[in-house]
Amino acid sequence: MRIDEPIIFRFEGAEILDFTFYFGSFNPHDTLKPVSDPEIKLSLIDNVKKWQPNTEYYTGTIIEPSVSNGLMYKCKATGTSGHSEPQWPTDSGVCIFDKNITWMNLGARLTPDDVKIALSKAALNKAQAGGSISFGASLTGGELIPIYFRVRNTDKTVRYDEGGSNICLELNHTILTTLH
Repeated sequence: MRIDEPIIFRFEGAEILDFTFYFGSFNPHDTLKPVSDPEIKLSLIDNVKKWQPNTEYYTGTIIEPSVSNGLMYKCKATGTSGHSEPQWPTDSGVCIFDKNITWMNLGARLTPDDVKIALSKAALNKAQAGGSISFGASLTGGELIPIYFRVRNTDKTVRYDEGGSNICLELNHTILTTLH
């Protein structure tokens, strides 16, 4: 299960942003258990797809070139890509045409290695970038669990990720049961 509601970041240069996300259920009768893994695990994953020829892309889709250049590009209007890849602009905000799609350079993209997650604010200092967190063999509802994030932007320029999730959280295969 992917948790991919976009979180929009605005960086004024190289900096670090900390924020908290809450996970779980308010219902005390809910229990979450992994299906095949020993523990419930929430992991950071890279959600950016590589450009593909002759492919339909929808407005807002974010891609990177087939050979990554560290930048991401947003589809400005639904259309189909050409049979050969365009020459991707490297200046942020610049657009390029690809058959009947206009791609806009959003600048340097974040990767899971730019994000740390932990179950306490203090643990962020020791957390491994791009890692995951485990909740044990089961998780009972009743209150939400805070998950702490630290996002590091290494790009020295102003950047604004205007939507589309290029990093997502993925919950391993779990099952939710509710007792009445």
